[in-house]
Amino acid sequence: MIGKKKNILLVACAVLFLPLLGLILYLADLGQMPAPVTALYAFPQGDKVGHFVLMGLLGLSLNLLLPSRRRAVLPGSLAALCLVTLEELSQIFFHSRSFSFADLGFSILGILSADLALRRLRKP
Repeated sequence: MIGKKKNILLVACAVLFLPLLGLILYLADLGQMPAPVTALYAFPQGDKVGHFVLMGLLGLSLNLLLPSRRRAVLPGSLAALCLVTLEELSQIFFHSRSFSFADLGFSILGILSADLALRRLRKP
């Protein structure tokens, strides 16, 4: 179970993560990824790992910020799934980006993994 002080810290991290992710996506759309982010992708299938981790953190962040009840999928995860799908589809319109079902799949797996992990942490 997540304690009250830890929960406040996690929410603060989530609030900070969302604009950082937005900046990364914006720079990717411009074809100007920062060197530290590019370095994370510099190994085979690094982009898939990046999608899994970043979009998993997006799902986790939204789940920490949105109220939830016991459901098949948490509301933050549903919001993240919608946002990630739209973002991946939007890549069709950017010359510096490319749409990929594999990237979308790894993003979805990251979101669902974060959903499952958060459910387990919240159990009494």
